[in-house]
Amino acid sequence: MNKKGLETWISWILLVGMTVAIGVVMYSWYISTTESTVKTIQYVYDRTECNSVAINMDACSQAQHLNINITNKLYIAVDEIIFRIHYTDLSVDSVNSTTRIKPGQKEDFRIGFNSSKSIQEVEAVPVIAADDFRVVCSSRLSRLNNIVLC
Repeated sequence: MNKKGLETWISWILLVGMTVAIGVVMYSWYISTTESTVKTIQYVYDRTECNSVAINMDACSQAQHLNINITNKLYIAVDEIIFRIHYTDLSVDSVNSTTRIKPGQKEDFRIGFNSSKSIQEVEAVPVIAADDFRVVCSSRLSRLNNIVLC
């Protein structure tokens, strides 16, 4: 048998074997990365459960704080509220509150804000728990444009 012919076959077998091994390593890395990424997802936006969520907001400002009253008007408990304070200089502050508000319940919040800026509007976005996710119901937000003094 010719040794040159045997060496060619061995090199092809080694090349194919290494290619398969690299493919297996890349596949396992891809699967583990995907699984860990899916586990870290915490928020989902506007699922059908949001149709059963409605909040009403009243607010007034006092010194460096906003006194905000949130009422849960529909059927699902709100697990978190994301407050967004929009200033006239187009900057935005965001504050999360993890207070649970049951259906029909009212809750008072005291939120600090930058008193050197003028408030243009305040938004309250309800967040509910559904399955293993936090569902941000941005389509069901409540917005106030005229904030009065307390």
